[in-house]
Amino acid sequence: PIRGAMFDRYYANMCLHYAQEPDLVLRECARVLKPGGIAGFSMWGRSEESPLMTIVPDVLDEFGLEKKDPCMRSNFHLGEDDAALRSRFFAQGFSKCTVVNFPIAMECFDPTAYVEL
Repeated sequence: PIRGAMFDRYYANMCLHYAQEPDLVLRECARVLKPGGIAGFSMWGRSEESPLMTIVPDVLDEFGLEKKDPCMRSNFHLGEDDAALRSRFFAQGFSKCTVVNFPIAMECFDPTAYVEL
């Protein structure tokens, strides 16, 4: 394992929401961060703000089709509640936590236009 308080900065891009046990990941991230260090995480936010990322499950649901590999939880599970997310970070050893939502929306209601993007 990496020794504690080794990094003054790190960034984890789009991976925390895939971890089976995100609290263990956060605890380890807090452990290896130097005092006063900065960690950045990006993850899926709110499902209602990300319609492009819900196309496949929405279509399967609309037509009553079974998902071949149903997830035990949504990829949005960490981003739906900012206060709960902030509490998770504090509970795992972070002393500061700021949650900023950046909805990524592509306005494209025509399937042909979407394919051409």
